[in-house]
Amino acid sequence: MGFLVIKCRGKTGKYKHRLRNCAVKTTRFYSHFLVQLRRRRKSSSSSSSSSSSSRLVVIVIVVAVTVAVVEVVVEAVVVEAVVVAVVVVVVVVVVVVVVVVAAVVVAAAEASVVIVVVEVALVVASVVVLEVVVVVIR
Repeated sequence: MGFLVIKCRGKTGKYKHRLRNCAVKTTRFYSHFLVQLRRRRKSSSSSSSSSSSSRLVVIVIVVAVTVAVVEVVVEAVVVEAVVVAVVVVVVVVVVVVVVVVAAVVVAAAEASVVIVVVEVALVVASVVVLEVVVVVIR
């Protein structure tokens, strides 16, 4: 059920292998968590399939935008201590803006915003953490 596509990079095969394992474990964990959230929500209240598919579309769009922004920022800088700090701040600001925009869009379409915000925040956080780890290892 994992729909994250995470690029694992590193200078040596050892780092690549560790990052790949981390990416796979993180993706599986969050995918399992999202499935559990959906099951709990469906059991507590009946939801239509259109709202579920619209949430999935919003989440995929948010993840795609976040990954694209993070990739551009990561590829555009030379890694130094100060630059890594700036990259982390920029990524955090972008993630907060994207999550708020997604929450507003979903709030206009649905009544239950909390589950969607949690889903989007978890997926975006996992992508950002892995990208920052890649930057620090480089």
